[in-house]
Amino acid sequence: MLHPAAQTDTRPSSRFLWTIWLAGPLAWVVYFIIGYGLTEFACKGGFLNYSLLGLNALSTVVIILTLVALGVTLYTGFLSYRMWQKPNKEKAAEFSEPARSEDASRFMIFSAMILNAFFAIIILLTGLPAFYLQPCTHY
Repeated sequence: MLHPAAQTDTRPSSRFLWTIWLAGPLAWVVYFIIGYGLTEFACKGGFLNYSLLGLNALSTVVIILTLVALGVTLYTGFLSYRMWQKPNKEKAAEFSEPARSEDASRFMIFSAMILNAFFAIIILLTGLPAFYLQPCTHY
């Protein structure tokens, strides 16, 4: 059976906090590497030269990658926002270990929310040129 204190502890685990904190930056890094690597590979190899949905197929693939990375970042940002909106538990009058741990968790949740919002904007701005620039014009 679980210990009663373990059942009432609603603080997120350290692994979960680091996951939501790093999700936006990692989504952008993976998106950036895959997007630019795919563009370079497709342009030099002559792949994806057909039109799809009124756009170049390579642009369509980059837009889909942008939407996936944006979705991951917005979802983890939304999770951190929901966790941040939960009311604080009553803290001890002294600076005890649980109070400091709760403060650190709240700080990570708040900074995860801000970081994910920032990287959502960066991902959107990185993928925006796929709508109006033609890839592979310099080959």
